[in-house]
Amino acid sequence: AVDNASAGHAKSSAMQNFGTYLYETGRHVEGRQMFDAAAASLQLQGADPFAVGRHHHVHAMTQQQAGLMADAEASYAAAAQLYASVSNEQRRVFAQESLIQSRLGQTLPTQMQTQAAAVQMKTA
Repeated sequence: AVDNASAGHAKSSAMQNFGTYLYETGRHVEGRQMFDAAAASLQLQGADPFAVGRHHHVHAMTQQQAGLMADAEASYAAAAQLYASVSNEQRRVFAQESLIQSRLGQTLPTQMQTQAAAVQMKTA
């Protein structure tokens, strides 16, 4: 999917998705490499601080879900720094509040957690 994605946002998004999959399957080094490549792609595209901050935010949530708390904190810090530089106040506040919720563990469920929840709902 990464190789076939068009350039720009679609490619960096596919790279993030693949990186998340790698983390979920325990391939943390490869996952980090994929997220680093996606960040480099965003930089080459001239992405704004919100987009790059979102990238670090997603990476932090993925690391947190993988139990890599020190790595997650470094990614959360990078996202916070970028979000603080967003000029649109409404967008900046939204991003910062979302970051706080993620740090508190209110993250998006992994694919395996979503599937387990679906099974539980069917049996209930």
